Amino acid sequence: PLGRIADVIRAQNVDLVGWSKVIYSGGSGYYGSVVLSLFNVPNCSATNIQSITASTSGTIVDGWREHRLMNYALPAYTQSVMVFLSVSGPSTGVNMDHVAFGPAGTVVPIEVIFSNSFEE
Repeated sequence: PLGRIADVIRAQNVDLVGWSKVIYSGGSGYYGSVVLSLFNVPNCSATNIQSITASTSGTIVDGWREHRLMNYALPAYTQSVMVFLSVSGPSTGVNMDHVAFGPAGTVVPIEVIFSNSFEE
C-alpha cells in the first residue's frame, strides 16, 4: 500500500489519480491498479469495508497509462482511507508515479504535473 492517507476524514467527494508505465512486458496480460480502500474506523486500523478501483483510461502519454477516480462520494461512515498501488502480469518492471488524492477539484491537473513530459 502507498500508506494511510487520512486518520479521520468526513464524508465528502474525492479525486484519486495515478499513472503507471510498464518497463518491459513479456506479454499482454499486464494489469495495474490504483485502489482506494475505505475504513469505518480511524487510522485504517481494521479490515477495510469497501475498495474502489480507479478506472484505467485510454490515455497514454510516453508509455504512461492513467488511472482515475474522480468526484467519488465517500460514504457517510468513512473515517479513514488508504491508497493501494498494485500490478500483476508478465512484466519485469512497472513504475507507478504522480499519485494524487484529495477533495474533489483539488488534484493538480495532469497538464501542470507533466508540463515538460513524463519522467523516464
